[in-house]
Amino acid sequence: MLIVMITRQIELDEECDRILSRLAREYGGDIDQALGEIIRAYGSLESLAELSEAAQGEALTIQRDGAERGFREGRFTSWHEVKRTREELRRGTLLHERVQPPQRRLQPLQFREHPSE
Repeated sequence: MLIVMITRQIELDEECDRILSRLAREYGGDIDQALGEIIRAYGSLESLAELSEAAQGEALTIQRDGAERGFREGRFTSWHEVKRTREELRRGTLLHERVQPPQRRLQPLQFREHPSE
């Protein structure tokens, strides 16, 4: 089988270059082989994700629809609200009434008298 090699010039930031150099050591210093393996692994992960989504499509659709319905009905908090609350907690500026659970009305206890023996 004839393998055709393509030459590309790429630019990496310093962090990516360090990571690639460390990875290349696992391939005897061959950066080209290291990059090839990364690309093949990415392709395999994409295929695995597609197969998983196809196999679990119905369950994923049910989960998505349930989450969207819950959000529309106000049963879930938006991610924006979660992040804002987290930031306010970090700064110490969270409004007290927003984090308190809703007050439940307790029913008064009712005692029944037991007949004496």
